[in-house]
Amino acid sequence: MRRNILTLTLLLTSLFPGFLLAQHSPIITDFNLLQPSPFANWKTLKTTHFNINYQQEHFAFAQRMAIIAEKVHEKHSPLMRWNPVKNRNSN
Repeated sequence: MRRNILTLTLLLTSLFPGFLLAQHSPIITDFNLLQPSPFANWKTLKTTHFNINYQQEHFAFAQRMAIIAEKVHEKHSPLMRWNPVKNRNSN
């Protein structure tokens, strides 16, 4: 899972250079997004290609990230010639 988070962070950073500087942005007013508690009650939002872990109070942010991640995947997978063999969320 850490590898997926790192990959997504690197991808978003390459597409949106200000992604890692979001803590200085007035858009993010909940700084718990930047330093989440490992002991919180975590939920998982599953998309076609990603599992996004979030805390309940950050559901709207998780939804936005899911949309961005899927758009990035759709756009850049063909450029990287990457097509997963199996759907990430299929059993």
